[in-house]
Amino acid sequence: MKTAVNIYYKLWRKYIHELYQKDWKVVEKYCAYDASIDFDFIILRKNRITIKFGWELWNNGEIKTNSKGFEILNSIHDNQFEFGKPKVLNFKTMLITRPVTIFTRLSVNKRKLMDNFFYFTENKI
Repeated sequence: MKTAVNIYYKLWRKYIHELYQKDWKVVEKYCAYDASIDFDFIILRKNRITIKFGWELWNNGEIKTNSKGFEILNSIHDNQFEFGKPKVLNFKTMLITRPVTIFTRLSVNKRKLMDNFFYFTENKI
């Protein structure tokens, strides 16, 4: 798995929105009080492909997946991803974040988790 870094916020959200509309399932979502304000973390899965999305106010968006996942993302919006060392989807941050998302992993109604995520109006990128 590789990590794409420095992804513009609107594009990062567009990827999540488009995948979600194509029936990708939410596996995990960060739902603390600062979700989508200071920090965000979402894992989507479909057909055994997992895509992790991380975002922090100071570091832009990051996406971690395999080559097939990046092909799918490029079919949504052709983008030259910059790959690098993650600041959000790194081991230390995930060690802190993953325990907070345990309730979302156990949630039966995953669609409800995303209700607040799509409060924005979709803009063309």
